[in-house]
Amino acid sequence: GTTRLVTCWHAIGHPHEMPGVAADCRVTNVKFNGSCETFRELSIITSYVMGAFEELDPLQHDRMRALYEWRLREVASSVAMAAVDPGMFFEGREMQFNRYSLLHFDTNDPSWAWAIIIYFGTFPTCTLKFRQLMLQVTLRPGDMVMMRGRDVLHEVCDWDLGERHLLVHFTHQTLWKQANIKCESGLAVIRD
Repeated sequence: GTTRLVTCWHAIGHPHEMPGVAADCRVTNVKFNGSCETFRELSIITSYVMGAFEELDPLQHDRMRALYEWRLREVASSVAMAAVDPGMFFEGREMQFNRYSLLHFDTNDPSWAWAIIIYFGTFPTCTLKFRQLMLQVTLRPGDMVMMRGRDVLHEVCDWDLGERHLLVHFTHQTLWKQANIKCESGLAVIRD
């Protein structure tokens, strides 16, 4: 299954309405409180993801910070969510439990936007395939992948043993358009 832990997005088909917290997080009081607790418990992941993102692409990190600050000014629910998950600039997270994904692009993301995925569970390995690049990556629990999901065709095949879960961090184009902020990217660099 999947659970969307999204702090600020537009309902599908409603790009001109004000964004808000995803229904998966707020259907009932019990779910909303559970979502807030989950965000709080993910704070160590937030530090890890945001630190890696800033190192990989300082320009996009800066642009996403501008989008985050816009959300805090313009969307009241974003202020509430930032209180339990401070410093997470990605408005979207999705937890997937024991699912594989067919070949796809992340069509709702802006071009050149990074998606960051962390794998966890008891599976020994799984394979992430990038057919355009003729590349296969073997993943193990604890691995993190940073990719441009809108621009690179990708899939994750079925796996043989154990449980395979993942936490995807993403951003959607509709929010950038509403904020009138361009999602830009610098050259990805590796530092010594």
